[in-house]
Amino acid sequence: MRKTVNWLFLLFIGIGSLFLAVGGGIAWYNYRFIASALTAEGTVIEVEEYSSSDGSLYRPVVRFKTSSGEEITMRDSGGSNPPLYDQGETVTVYYAPGDPRDAKLDSWITLWVLPGFFGGLGFMFAVIPALIWNGMRRAAVRREELKISG
Repeated sequence: MRKTVNWLFLLFIGIGSLFLAVGGGIAWYNYRFIASALTAEGTVIEVEEYSSSDGSLYRPVVRFKTSSGEEITMRDSGGSNPPLYDQGETVTVYYAPGDPRDAKLDSWITLWVLPGFFGGLGFMFAVIPALIWNGMRRAAVRREELKISG
């Protein structure tokens, strides 16, 4: 029984560590992108509706001008219901200097929800079980010490 419990804790800690690594990787990628990106003011020219397994979602279509004057139209990668943006709204866009079509909206939801989701799952699956497992091991060691010392 004890070995099964140990393996179960190790499985949870392993899965949680994987989630933490994925969340950290996405956060690091976004951080590095923002650090090297240029910014531009864009305008939401359309709120596009599309179907997903969760029903209808809405994403902004944004037009912005690069520092060289090139006009770029981009679609946000994520969607929401209800829409987060209104047509005509002004937004800040991060774009890669070498490839302005590689662009992201300056939005907490666009940049940080996914790493936060994976990080939160990783915390629940790795850190909490690790703390419980450590407490159980310490209690077992303490019981053995008490048996020996009386």
